[in-house]
Amino acid sequence: MPFVREATLSDKEFIIKLLNIESENGHFLKCDHNIMVEWAINGIATAPNVDYIKGIPGSNDVEYSINGTPMIKRNIDHAWQDSVTVDAGTHIIEDDMHKRCGFVILRIADDHVEIYNLAIEKECRRKGYASFLIRGVENFAKTIHKPVRARCYFKSTWMISLLEKSGYNEIKRGACSNEYEKSVL
Repeated sequence: MPFVREATLSDKEFIIKLLNIESENGHFLKCDHNIMVEWAINGIATAPNVDYIKGIPGSNDVEYSINGTPMIKRNIDHAWQDSVTVDAGTHIIEDDMHKRCGFVILRIADDHVEIYNLAIEKECRRKGYASFLIRGVENFAKTIHKPVRARCYFKSTWMISLLEKSGYNEIKRGACSNEYEKSVL
């Protein structure tokens, strides 16, 4: 029976390894995943070397500074107000021998819960771990009365197929990805 737990910093390298592998395979954006993973695990405000973070009112952008370098992250999935609150969770799925098999990173927006990233180790695939994580996300979304969304690159055919089999409908077609949604209310 799979076991799901909250991720900790000791899971950071595992998550980054899977993100990098799947980025090379065209399933995730190619970038430096270090900061994003620290934010997803710890929360944006507690990521190391962050000097300040503030939302830009009236936009979906956030301004922050890392080691004295000001930065702006544009088009965050959720409309930030005057302060940034972390509303994301990262969860690790383990097999019955407590071997890490994959993870899911969630974001909570005003009107939905987003499966931001989901990845399963190659040798753990086709054993139901991704479905187990998706059902967990759906159960969580029910408790806060929000639908679940996921955005997938076209190359992520296994994830698209899994979402469609799980009752998700395509709601938006993009240049390189599609967005899917399932009402769990």
